[in-house]
Amino acid sequence: MDEVSIIWIDLAKRSIHLRGASAMAVRHLKITVLVAAILGGITSVSGCGDAATEPQTPAPRQPATVTVSPATAQLAVLGATVQLTARVRDQNGQTMAGATLTWASSDTAVATVSSAGLVTAAGNGKATITAGAGPASGTAMVTVVDFTALLRGFADRHGIGAAALGVMKNGEIVSEHAVGSMDAQRKVPIRQDVVMRLASVSKPITAAAIRTLANDGKLALDDRVFELGQGDGGLLELEPFPQVGDSRLADVTVLHLLQHRGGWDRGTAGDLTYREIEIAQAMSISSPPGRDNTVRYILGQPLQFAPGSQRVYSNIGYLVLGLIVEEVSGQDYMTYVHENIFLPLGVPAGDVIQGRTFAADRSAREPWYDAEGSARNVYDPSGPRVRWPDGGWDHEARIAQGGLVASTRAILAFLDVYQVAGDDIGSRRQGMEGDRWWWYHTGSLPGTNTLALQRGNGINYVVLFNRRAPRENRSYVELFREAMEEQLANLAGMATPDAATGWGPR
Repeated sequence: MDEVSIIWIDLAKRSIHLRGASAMAVRHLKITVLVAAILGGITSVSGCGDAATEPQTPAPRQPATVTVSPATAQLAVLGATVQLTARVRDQNGQTMAGATLTWASSDTAVATVSSAGLVTAAGNGKATITAGAGPASGTAMVTVVDFTALLRGFADRHGIGAAALGVMKNGEIVSEHAVGSMDAQRKVPIRQDVVMRLASVSKPITAAAIRTLANDGKLALDDRVFELGQGDGGLLELEPFPQVGDSRLADVTVLHLLQHRGGWDRGTAGDLTYREIEIAQAMSISSPPGRDNTVRYILGQPLQFAPGSQRVYSNIGYLVLGLIVEEVSGQDYMTYVHENIFLPLGVPAGDVIQGRTFAADRSAREPWYDAEGSARNVYDPSGPRVRWPDGGWDHEARIAQGGLVASTRAILAFLDVYQVAGDDIGSRRQGMEGDRWWWYHTGSLPGTNTLALQRGNGINYVVLFNRRAPRENRSYVELFREAMEEQLANLAGMATPDAATGWGPR
């Protein structure tokens, strides 16, 4: 008999004592007792039987996962730091604020880490940084590539007295440093804001100026360059000396000059832009002859191939392009370049300047230029001989082909926006062209060797040396590029493509 029935019978037995009470009261009492009994029975049933469980005490929270942020980091200078953070979650996926963390580095020779997660670069290489919380842990990978150490070691091995390197990733400069001395005696430490001769790395800047004029409708790339009596005219009216040396000169276009297809081959005819004393003597004028007279003399000489039929690297083409910039814009070359190329990039005028022949006329930010041997002074051919970088050529006349002086920071800004070589040299980049896209341009003069390289994955770099290797050896910038690419290959997102395409003097 269940518990409800027992209570009901007990109530019935006792009802004889309620005869004096009203029927309503009795009935109310019975209902009240019945409800209480049922509720009590339900309560009893819910607490009994084989499936019954006792209330459980929640398990204590334990760290189950640790997530370190950022998961990867690259440090480009020894002593550079990055702050890591860690998020700890328990077995239910809930964040455990205030959990005790321990930090450790797999290789303290590469990177150390403080008890607060601050990582400091100690040496080149890779290190795994671990954050632990009880039985759980998480990691981050830190890569250290000290470009300054690379530059200093390279300069020391090759006896380079002044060198500057700038590295950019995704529009941000990640490393910029100079090593060496400002003077030949090596007593004055090099300035970190040093500017140096670019040599032929000036050419992409000239190309950008020409394409800007074309985009503004000031000229067309298929315009004839020389006014030599042809029906459609030409941009430059320069009288050939002593007369036109090749009728095909009338066919030379602006695009031919940009792409080194103008018809000149210095391999067979020599580089006429460096025959300044000879040109001045032939024209019976004082040396140096200057840009206009040099081009007049060149127009009196034969071409080596039909314009547009071959590509042969040419200083003459870019000498002429500089004159076109001035003729079409109505401004001097430097003013146009500052206002239309570098000012929009946020580059100060002092970071891109016209180079000067003699040391006394140069910027205080410019170092000495180291070259062996001596030359006739182009300004005083019959006078004492001079060091090659200090009068061996008219540097001012090379402004568009190789006469600019600049900082690495200025050229990095240029590389991020303009293509530095190839058929589209000087064109504005599309941005993030991909790992397989990259170009470089080199420059070389006695006392100068330069490299400007850009990649579609966001990596650009510039290196400037105040010395070039002997001609029988590989160029310094070629050797440095190999060392630099090896370093970059160690950084995430900077894998080296199979090949690069570049222009520059060999």
